[in-house]
Amino acid sequence: MKNISSIGALAMSALLVFSSCGKDEDPTVPTLTIADSYVSSNWENNTSNVSAIRTQFNSLVTYMKTGQDGSTKLDGTQLNMLLNQNNLLADFSGDFKTDIQGIYFPSLVKNSGQAFHPDSAATAVLGGAFEGRLLSERAYEILQAVDKGLYGAGYLNQIITLGKGTLDQAKLDQMLAFYGAHPSFPNTPTAANAAYPDVLVANYAARRDKNDGQGLYSQIKRNFLTLQATLLVEGDWTNERKTAQVELQQNIEKALAATTINYMKAAVKKLSATSLTDADKAGALHDLGEAYGFILGFNYINSADRMIQSTDLDYVLGKMGKNGTDIHQYSFVNDPVNSLPNLEEAWKRLATVYGFTTQEMADFEYNWVSTQSR
Repeated sequence: MKNISSIGALAMSALLVFSSCGKDEDPTVPTLTIADSYVSSNWENNTSNVSAIRTQFNSLVTYMKTGQDGSTKLDGTQLNMLLNQNNLLADFSGDFKTDIQGIYFPSLVKNSGQAFHPDSAATAVLGGAFEGRLLSERAYEILQAVDKGLYGAGYLNQIITLGKGTLDQAKLDQMLAFYGAHPSFPNTPTAANAAYPDVLVANYAARRDKNDGQGLYSQIKRNFLTLQATLLVEGDWTNERKTAQVELQQNIEKALAATTINYMKAAVKKLSATSLTDADKAGALHDLGEAYGFILGFNYINSADRMIQSTDLDYVLGKMGKNGTDIHQYSFVNDPVNSLPNLEEAWKRLATVYGFTTQEMADFEYNWVSTQSR
């Protein structure tokens, strides 16, 4: 019995030793340390091509706006020259370029050079300038399809493209420049308050952000800081990089969708007045033009790379006036009682697609840069 007990004791000891070895903890899982600031030692050189593209499109928009005076006739050759100079559009969506040249430029030329009033838009043959806005014969502010359409079809598309494949600091800088922010992330487009004010999408993301560290601008900043950390911190951060890239794209898309909601609500507020002035109508049509342009741009992003899918995209654009290849927005100013509910249906669909809360929807009505004097 003593021998058996000794053998049992030895066996138990061996079992305990084995068990204690099996309980050794796994090596500590590395954690990606994310810095508070974005650093680029070669920002100007890395983003010179993006600066050239932004300058090119600023020139194009400036020229398109000369047709807003009711007397200047826009020239199709000049429009195409500004679009194609230096072949800088080569990297952008080919379908978007085709529609700019085949739909929107001809409409700008056709409708410039004369005055117009949207009261006649249901049957008008020509549009024209109305209160400083160049409208199509169906009262859409044409240049917004090009200008604001570019935010999705061009700038966001470029961020998506650059984020695929191998990422390096130069590509990340270009993505940040296409977003419209500087490494300092000022969270304001106000030149008096920042050495490098936000432009492009960053401008509108700042307007939707309450500057409390939780808004879309803050989330996008965090995405960029995370992406940079995956480049600077030693280790394999492939999964973290992929997650941050997807979240970046989604947050930029959300910022544009939120701005669309802001503009639709602003238009409804103007057009719900008891007595509408021409200035009210022009202001509302401008709001709707921008709103439509932002959403239109998503149409030129591969469906696998955007949150909103084609069924919802077509629904929202339809509620905002899409009619085949044309855009009819005259009913919003001429028959607001029956037409404005369509805009509410559009922004409710966007809220569902992007998961916006009731509080966020209420917050989107404000330009927080102005509200907070940033």
